[in-house]
Amino acid sequence: MLRRQQLTREQALQKARHYCAYQERCHSEVKEKLYSFGLWKNDVEESLSLLIEENYLNEERYAVQYAGGRFRMKHWGRVKIRYELRQKQVSEDNIKKALAAIDEDSYLRALEDLAAEKWESLREEANAYVKKHKVHDYLLQKGYEPDLVGRALAEINEASMSTLTITTIQTDLSWEDKEANLGRLEEKINGIREHTEVIVLPEMFSTGFSMDPGALAESMDGPSVNWMKKMAARKRCILTGSLIIAEEGNYFNRLIWMLPNGEYGYYDKRHRFAYAGEDEKYEAGDKRLIASVKGWKVHLLVCYDLRFPVWSRQRPPVSRSPGIDSPQDSPKDLSLPESASGVSPALEYDLIIYVANWPERRTHAWKTLLQARAIENQSFVVGVNRIGNDGNAIRHSGDSMIVGPLGEILYHAPEKEDIFTATLRKDQLEEARTRFPFWKDADQFSIKP
Repeated sequence: MLRRQQLTREQALQKARHYCAYQERCHSEVKEKLYSFGLWKNDVEESLSLLIEENYLNEERYAVQYAGGRFRMKHWGRVKIRYELRQKQVSEDNIKKALAAIDEDSYLRALEDLAAEKWESLREEANAYVKKHKVHDYLLQKGYEPDLVGRALAEINEASMSTLTITTIQTDLSWEDKEANLGRLEEKINGIREHTEVIVLPEMFSTGFSMDPGALAESMDGPSVNWMKKMAARKRCILTGSLIIAEEGNYFNRLIWMLPNGEYGYYDKRHRFAYAGEDEKYEAGDKRLIASVKGWKVHLLVCYDLRFPVWSRQRPPVSRSPGIDSPQDSPKDLSLPESASGVSPALEYDLIIYVANWPERRTHAWKTLLQARAIENQSFVVGVNRIGNDGNAIRHSGDSMIVGPLGEILYHAPEKEDIFTATLRKDQLEEARTRFPFWKDADQFSIKP
């Protein structure tokens, strides 16, 4: 069947001129358009030659404009641009010229911006491996080179690990009323709108500081631990605080470090408050827990531990003698799927967290010792206390604090319920440790059970 010519060559050529004048066209597009006008092959080839001669068609100019436009408007990478130009049958020489016309600094900035925007859009994704994989795939789909994508991800990862965002919850507690306390705390946690990575609750947050473990203790698969799993998963962050736990016929004041995926580490309070009879009701722990999140090392302690500086002391930066927290004795280092060395790899930790039920009558000691622990260990310190009266009419004033590595008070909340979110910065820690490297002069020591 013969093709019917719809337009004369001159008519088709004039339409092609308008078609090319409207915007830059590649040869294959114009060729297809000429065939659609009903021209035969010889007429199409001659028309193309004439359009090139008249400068209506310029493949290099088209390629440069196409590449620049797709980069600026759609933020495509060079891999995707090259693929699309090949699909349009643009010559390899002109593709190279087009890609070379893209400013390298602008290209790298665009990649960094895309990576940062995508990373931020996934802020609720707690699994760092999944998060990196999603960002990696997104950038490859946008057409950026794998080596540049890897480099951008490494920079984003390093930047994200330079901070740690913590939320403290200072609250009243209903005496020995788990349902009321968990309900109150659930409402408070659900109300946190800021992005956070760790939420810190007080000591014995489900009961208050009770000496009746026989009636209140739970197992590690009990309702309070399961509540922690639920809340950590819901908020996609770490949740920590202490509970009364029964295990193998003994009772423990146990701090739990609950990850969003349901895994956890725990620390049993070492120093029991004999003044209140805690030593008669609860067993002492014999291992420290230094957890990890985003490359930050976090030393987890409970209330009365604050008065005993050796237990919280940074180990000297040399090969360590076996002690109570030597590698063979330590609980496993629980971390989110992403970790890295801290700014001072020789030091054990970057942050101490104390959860407490510390009475108002001794609040001066609480505030002073929190600052002392920060200064002597060149570490951030977070202390979270309760407020209100307990079942023994002992008043608690809160005074939850966040203290910097030089002892500076970054946050203090007296006499009120309060939820506070702070972002700790590694560069502040590094500056303190570098400018004042007192840790280098520390004594060697070990702790024995």
